[in-house]
Amino acid sequence: MTKIVLTAKVAPSSDALPEERYQFPEMYLRQVEQAAGDWAVYYEPRRSTIADSSRGGRQVYIAVARITNIVEDINASNL
Repeated sequence: MTKIVLTAKVAPSSDALPEERYQFPEMYLRQVEQAAGDWAVYYEPRRSTIADSSRGGRQVYIAVARITNIVEDINASNL
């Protein structure tokens, strides 16, 4: 059963390709850890900010994935 919904950017960076890995802020670590081993749903929002320039998302659920492991990204800046 799905325990978590992950927001997918319309144009992810090369370091955050959702089909390979999902980067998230440390503040969500506990929730992601609780969902480890279970299914997640990817959601693409309509926009990432209130600015008109951030429009483009389809506001749909686009994929499911199983959370298999959680690895710290030592190269990531503060997300």
